[in-house]
Amino acid sequence: MRKELINQKPSPIANVIYHGKYANDLWLSDFTQIYTYGENKYYMSPIMDDYSRYILSWRLSQTQKSEDVIKLLDSTLVYQREYLPKRDKITLLVDNAKCYHTELLAEFCKDRNIKKKHSIRYLPATRAKIESIFNILKTAMRSIELRGLADVEEFLIEFVVYYNNQRPHKGIDDLTPASRYYGIEESVLQKLEEIKAGTDALRQQENMRLRNS
Repeated sequence: MRKELINQKPSPIANVIYHGKYANDLWLSDFTQIYTYGENKYYMSPIMDDYSRYILSWRLSQTQKSEDVIKLLDSTLVYQREYLPKRDKITLLVDNAKCYHTELLAEFCKDRNIKKKHSIRYLPATRAKIESIFNILKTAMRSIELRGLADVEEFLIEFVVYYNNQRPHKGIDDLTPASRYYGIEESVLQKLEEIKAGTDALRQQENMRLRNS
């Protein structure tokens, strides 16, 4: 192996990609636009737990302001209070949009023991996980027609339930976000191993049958 490769320093990118070590260690949030029939525009903003990819909460708004961010965070803290760390700060990773750089939001985060961090400009890897959710969301929207606010809300409710509870995620050992967030991944992984072992055994039996026929 070439000497310069052996002595090569780690990429600086590794130092700016954050990873949650446990549930509610690191939250991700952003806004994405949703258009209805007639070109009415809404902003959907979720809070995603980085460790589990679980969507903790979401909110629809017609603006993209710090007040909207605060309302989302406040409701998330209320809904998830049973599962929040008692002492450690929650880190909130957001981008560099204007709504995330206000004194109002800074004071809110300080009062709620939230440590706010901003992704690195022009480095998409720091936002990849939440952008992945938006891509899945937009793909699902292609097959339906949203005619108004009620349609958008109904669609988002169904999407989040499906994403959290039914969609396996390769980044978390093919578990669903809910399984990892609520700490039942060991039993799920054991069940997956049992299913895989059973499938392998059936495949071997079928191969033997074909060879002997």
